[in-house]
Amino acid sequence: MSENKLDVSLWPSVNQLTNPLVQQLINNAKALRVKVEKLDNGATIIDAGIKPKVAWKQVV
Repeated sequence: MSENKLDVSLWPSVNQLTNPLVQQLINNAKALRVKVEKLDNGATIIDAGIKPKVAWKQVV
């Protein structure tokens, strides 16, 4: 059985496209009332609704 390989060379990078948006969330966390947490493994968690005490409808 032959494998058909999908050419993804022209696909956009999701990380590159979303990085500016994520940076805006991080840089404006207090004003947006989101919680930013950096984990020991280097991951960044942005909590926009579970732990923060303010609902989105109050922010907007």
